Amino acid sequence: MVRVRPRRRALIAVPMALLALAGCSSSSDAGTGKLTAGPNASDAACTTLLDHLPKTVLSKARNTAQEPQGIATWGDPAISMTCGAAATGPTPDKAFAVNNVCWVITDDTKSYTFLTYGRTPAVQVRVPSSVERSQATGALVDLDKAVSALKQTQNRCLDLDDTAPTPTAG
Repeated sequence: MVRVRPRRRALIAVPMALLALAGCSSSSDAGTGKLTAGPNASDAACTTLLDHLPKTVLSKARNTAQEPQGIATWGDPAISMTCGAAATGPTPDKAFAVNNVCWVITDDTKSYTFLTYGRTPAVQVRVPSSVERSQATGALVDLDKAVSALKQTQNRCLDLDDTAPTPTAG
């Protein structure tokens, strides 16, 4: 059973190790659509992940010709997955979990971008905005088995209500 839990509040994290991580990265050069490998694309876990990816995502076949290291694409316009993307630390961006994988979402006029939270190496998935927003998360469901095998460093998505101190009467 696939469990998708939307998060409407900001994602925050407390672990000190995550505070040192950089912000979200892009798997394409700004404005060009050219796919570039993430900074940790050579991680052995990325090689394993790429070997276990599905042949189709959102019913689109994988494009295996000339994929840069650490990147897989499906269809045209392409759904892309970058393994070894720069991880995100605490962020106010929207977050949700698909099964036990936490994803942070950002979007613009061209695509929906999903970045794993609490997995190493980090994975970024871009779904073109031509895909209906309600269907875009289906790409994460299709990739779940492969991505969930990555090392988990954070157990769950947290929001402000999960970590805010309870006011005390004084």
